[in-house]
Amino acid sequence: LNVGSVRYINGGMQYGTNSDRRLKENIKASKLGLEEILQLKPKEFNFKNHSDHTHLGLIAQEAYKVIPNVVSKGPDNTVSAQNHRANPWSIDYSKIVPYLVNAVKQQQKQIEKLEKEIKKLK
Repeated sequence: LNVGSVRYINGGMQYGTNSDRRLKENIKASKLGLEEILQLKPKEFNFKNHSDHTHLGLIAQEAYKVIPNVVSKGPDNTVSAQNHRANPWSIDYSKIVPYLVNAVKQQQKQIEKLEKEIKKLK
């Protein structure tokens, strides 16, 4: 199953995820967005053995509790967890973008409502 592409174009990487309407069914609007984004907790951190560079991102196990479909789980049991470097939990940050789009739209509606209320008070 081909779900996307990775291309090298003009000196940079381009990642594409299939989003063609013809490949989808049961399409409906989503209300997910602002509430989920507000629950995510970005962290600053260093990767072990690479402490010279600070990163900003999410912790996969924490993000999984909020938006599980953006996380690929690693091992849960103690024996496998000791080998976490071989199979770490990961996040597909691109899957967070639709939540961000909805969050911005939801905030815009809130802003417009407040602007109308302010206008009435003047």
